[in-house]
Amino acid sequence: MSDALPRDQSDAAPDANDPRVQRTRQALVRALTELIADKGYDAITIAELVERAKVKRSTFYVHFRDKGELFSYAIAERGEHIRGVIEPLSIAASISAEAVFAAWVDIYRYLQQDASFFAAALCNVNASAQAEALFSRFAMHAIEQISEAAHEKDRDDPLQVEASAHFVAGGVLALWRWWLARGAQETPQDMALRTLRVLSEGVYRYFGGESQSLDKLAETFLRERRGGRGDGKRRGSS
Repeated sequence: MSDALPRDQSDAAPDANDPRVQRTRQALVRALTELIADKGYDAITIAELVERAKVKRSTFYVHFRDKGELFSYAIAERGEHIRGVIEPLSIAASISAEAVFAAWVDIYRYLQQDASFFAAALCNVNASAQAEALFSRFAMHAIEQISEAAHEKDRDDPLQVEASAHFVAGGVLALWRWWLARGAQETPQDMALRTLRVLSEGVYRYFGGESQSLDKLAETFLRERRGGRGDGKRRGSS
């Protein structure tokens, strides 16, 4: 039997700015996150969600149609966090290599802290709609960034800009899937380095970014790691 419950179209949607609504939704998101870590997304039932969140089943259906809609809501929240990390960055040369590296470390650290959730979102075939939502958010941001940094010839060809953005977004999400499917074993610093080594060879160089600075940063990181001095702390300006 399906856990989905048709929502009465005459019912007004809850006010997202109401603190009580926010508390209820956050409780359900926490319950979903914990249960994914405990038993995986597919095995979770609505009964388990409401029991863990300490809310009534009827309350759940006021906010969400089924667990998939709750999952989409939780992914959207996390997508906004990731977007917030990369928002200040640009492919333009005015952004330092250290700032780019630090942002990617933050992204991988965030993914690693909630690895079971993101693995369910990106690697579970039954969560393809949720993964597509995250992909779309990332791709749209990539389009904005690439549009700003594109060569003049590409600005006159918006289809090329969009194609480039989807290439970048798809490649990065594929890398996330690969890493999460392996259990997120490598450190955020190591994955940030691997991501930037790929980007600096292609995307950053093509759009005139700091590919040489990124290459030097990668060499420095590798030297520190081999010498036992790479402590995994975020690099910042002195």
